Amino acid sequence: MPRWKPDPSAMPAVPSTETPAPPGSAAALPRWMHQLLLAAAIHGVVFGAVAVLFPGALFSLFDMEPPRYLALWRGLGMFVGLFGVAFGIAATDPVRHWPIVFVGLVAKVLAPLGFLLEAGAGGLPWSLGWLFVVSDLIWVVPFTLILREVGRRRAALRPWDEDELVTALAGVPDREQHSLLELSFQAPLLFVFLRHFGCTFCRETLADLAGRQADLSAEGVRPVLIHMSDDPRGQTVFAQYGLEEIDRIADPAKALYTAFGLGRGSASQLFGPKVMWRALFGGAVARHGFGGLEGDGFQMPGAFLVREGRIERSWRASHAGERPDWAALVIGASAPAATS
Repeated sequence: MPRWKPDPSAMPAVPSTETPAPPGSAAALPRWMHQLLLAAAIHGVVFGAVAVLFPGALFSLFDMEPPRYLALWRGLGMFVGLFGVAFGIAATDPVRHWPIVFVGLVAKVLAPLGFLLEAGAGGLPWSLGWLFVVSDLIWVVPFTLILREVGRRRAALRPWDEDELVTALAGVPDREQHSLLELSFQAPLLFVFLRHFGCTFCRETLADLAGRQADLSAEGVRPVLIHMSDDPRGQTVFAQYGLEEIDRIADPAKALYTAFGLGRGSASQLFGPKVMWRALFGGAVARHGFGGLEGDGFQMPGAFLVREGRIERSWRASHAGERPDWAALVIGASAPAATS
């Protein structure tokens, strides 16, 4: 069976500087997002450096007694400094690195709450509250605004247009040098874009497909599995589900994921209550299990029925644990394509 890998040179070209950048790209983001994260990075690194190199300086400045164990204060300084480095990375592309901002926001909220609990119990002096104002609370609103803007722009992301999709399909050959574009003229292709192999939802999808091979064959549909690991790993995993003969594409660079408009999930799409419940049920009750991270853990799944180089039906997961309606995707797929 074909063992394909996308040809990056045949993928849709990066827009030139004369072409408006896509709404979710770093180039299209307002400057204030980059500037705020860069300011947070500098703040974290400087604060951390002062705490590590001059642990008593801040307390002397405010005429306060220094903590009893300065080594712990230095450790906290290193932690804040590392967060600063992370914010610097997020500043280069807030859309791609939104999880860093999300974790930073959670930390900036939890730290003052912890102080309030400890100070209320008499374990810390209230005068120490200034520290949590200048190191944490001042970033809560900016980080919230950044995540809100990222969410809005991620929602505006679109798949490649029809010409770009055709280019992508034409750039993926099989062993006989037949491209996916050519194959889509021979039979409807069901592209199934998987999450990483360690994800219980990926394993659930493979189990679903294993039980529906006869139905797909009856509808004349040729499934194509796209994954983010290398091909030997894909062959091993698919063989566990009896899918070793199914056409597969190793796409670790996620070129085809991008070509079909599948992006990375938001916090609610990946870690929401519904997702956690589905993961617990699928992993433990349905016994799909859990595994280590293999590929981009934030990548969202999808499925597309493609015929003659065009997407006829599509499913894009609204959250990581959503299960596709396979019947809606393939029933009647063997009927002649509609002509305009």
